[in-house]
Amino acid sequence: MAAHGIVASVTILGVLVKPDRAICWTDSEVYESGEPASQHCPKMLVNPLARVILLGTGFSALLRPAEEAALRGASLDGIAAAVSSALRKRAGQLARQLTRLDRNWLACQMAAVVGFSEEAGRMLAYTFSGASFFEPVVTVRIMRPEPEGGPVAEPQCMPELIALARRQIAYVRESCPTATGGVLQVAELRPTEIICRTIPDFDVGDVHMIGVEAGHDQPLRKSVPV
Repeated sequence: MAAHGIVASVTILGVLVKPDRAICWTDSEVYESGEPASQHCPKMLVNPLARVILLGTGFSALLRPAEEAALRGASLDGIAAAVSSALRKRAGQLARQLTRLDRNWLACQMAAVVGFSEEAGRMLAYTFSGASFFEPVVTVRIMRPEPEGGPVAEPQCMPELIALARRQIAYVRESCPTATGGVLQVAELRPTEIICRTIPDFDVGDVHMIGVEAGHDQPLRKSVPV
């Protein structure tokens, strides 16, 4: 997820959770401060032992300690507490530097961890918003940004998910016209497994042909709430 320097992401991010399964996705595009051209890096970090995924948007310099905390953890609930603490500590350390880059940087920062909660006995997602100073909040749905037109139908197959991600990127382009999204990163989680997929250039071509060519035209294993 991290890149060198102070890097701001132009991120689409989605998480949909049911008690026994979840799906999450994000793009790969980031911008180095002061540089007109975008770069690409993972925005989805996997802890295979805890079977937890961390996603984030905002400045990657703030997210790096959260990545380390997520990799060290052994359970979703423990990781959620550690990520919240890491984000708060790092925000205090970088506050002056980031304020010079963007006075609203804290409101734009968000992270999430997704996995199976031993405490709750079900799949969960915790979100950490800069607006609430990274207090962990349990949720079953994240859509950032929400596509223009309000809440959308939840995707049932990969072409539908790609179409939704394209709508999110279209919304991002209203403030960042050069955004392409790059590579769509998708993960399906169950209590005992994580399946990750990548779809390059997801914003180009026919969504159904992309799904077929990538071998992802089948239903999402009922991993999306219905």
